[in-house]
Amino acid sequence: MWEAQGLTSYSYTYEFWAFNRFAGQPLRLEVRADTVRSVVVVATGEVVDPRYFPTINSLFERALAAARDGSLTTVTFDRQRGYPTGLGYAAVPDALSSERASALQPL
Repeated sequence: MWEAQGLTSYSYTYEFWAFNRFAGQPLRLEVRADTVRSVVVVATGEVVDPRYFPTINSLFERALAAARDGSLTTVTFDRQRGYPTGLGYAAVPDALSSERASALQPL
């Protein structure tokens, strides 16, 4: 469903839980030409280096890799667009434990 839409330029809200100062904070990501171009902390407007944040395609890749290695514990999808809205991972100290995507808007 996601691939059929052919979206390569969009924005979405991303949250993640890990040992990081941005963990648990909604971040607004802008993706252009399937590359994250900007990241803004929603609450403060702080601009963050975008190179460490995932596109929706990257979320699919992470989910597939975690499913293969047995660390994926949960996955949910947006019913309208088909992108992963929630990924949960087996708890590993100091590692990514979950990710959430929401409010996707084509640009």
